[in-house]
Amino acid sequence: MTQDENAFPAHLLKASREERKKYFREYEVLHPRIELIFNRVMRLIREPAGKQIIIVVGPTGAGKSFLIRWLVNELQYEWSKIQHTDPGRIPVAWMEVPAKDTRQPSWGDYYVRALEALEERHIEKKVLYADVSLDVKYVDGNKKLIIEEATIRKYRRALESCFKFRDPMIFLLDEAHELVNTGGLRVEEQTENLKSLANMSKTLHGLFGTYKILDLLSLDDDEESDQLIRRSCILHLRRYLDDEDERFIFDSTVNSFLLNMPLKKTSDLSKHLDYIYERTLGCVGILRDWFVGAYTEAVDEGAATLQLKHLKKTCLISKARSIKMLQQFAKYEANVDTVLDNDEDFEEKIKGIKREALEAQAKYGPEKDERSPPKEKKDRRGRKRPGRQNPKRRRIGKGQGGQDG
Repeated sequence: MTQDENAFPAHLLKASREERKKYFREYEVLHPRIELIFNRVMRLIREPAGKQIIIVVGPTGAGKSFLIRWLVNELQYEWSKIQHTDPGRIPVAWMEVPAKDTRQPSWGDYYVRALEALEERHIEKKVLYADVSLDVKYVDGNKKLIIEEATIRKYRRALESCFKFRDPMIFLLDEAHELVNTGGLRVEEQTENLKSLANMSKTLHGLFGTYKILDLLSLDDDEESDQLIRRSCILHLRRYLDDEDERFIFDSTVNSFLLNMPLKKTSDLSKHLDYIYERTLGCVGILRDWFVGAYTEAVDEGAATLQLKHLKKTCLISKARSIKMLQQFAKYEANVDTVLDNDEDFEEKIKGIKREALEAQAKYGPEKDERSPPKEKKDRRGRKRPGRQNPKRRRIGKGQGGQDG
């Protein structure tokens, strides 16, 4: 993964357009919000402490899908070092929950997709012999004893068994808010079904979705709600708010993307940062997708640098739409804040990053473009240390005792 503090390799300036596009399309910035959530999820994976479900909720474009890819890559890399101890184990698996395409999407479809994510073979041939239907049907003169209800149950049992034998550290669900529409069940029943699957398979589940996923959590004051909340951990992948500290981090993220665009001249969009924030609402995922489109436009045009016209031509969100989205986000954020504690860790992290950046800028000056010709460095070896006098204050001669003759 490309580190956000490094500019692109110089040879890309002479590379083909497709190579340059590919480089920037794959570039990611590890900003503080997503890094903090990543570390928290990793701690819970290593020590769940009784948790069965991890819920990561956030606005569209906050970076949830990227976070899943990061977690998968990290867990697979860690497992690769010790995989010889258990060759049959799958350390992590993930799937995307499909959007509703029928009036009542079936849990059977979910079970099949989960089995595919766990690399299970011959799924269509699985039979649950203890669960045959009493309703006998004849197909081409032959008796058929298993009907749809039995099929769903056999997939559920097969998935439980697969979880036990494959033993993943966590099973990740992207777009998990779509589970609200699954199976034609009440929301409380959907949640109970998922909790039961996690409990019976002894497998930690990670649900990543928009604020709609909170509908799966009944926050009423009853025993079932208390049990669910006790066995779940909710993490809020927030957008960057429009205040001084968080805008400092967001603007730095914008500059990281600009410095890693393989162009002849670094783009200077400092006068347009408010416009960029307005059309992304502080969501880095939206920012990245927008910049990929704008960079592609600039490269195809043969431009030497990214300009405002490229951004306007590829803008993903209109001003009216951004205002509506902001109102929705504010409402959902207020609801999440009622069930979560204040994010003091993030606030301290933001202040620390800003303090370090300002100290570095005061000490070394503003950040230089790594593409400009390097200036000749002065020899710093003669610089005095604290507490030592400057040598030129002392008269130095060839006489005895170091005094002038």
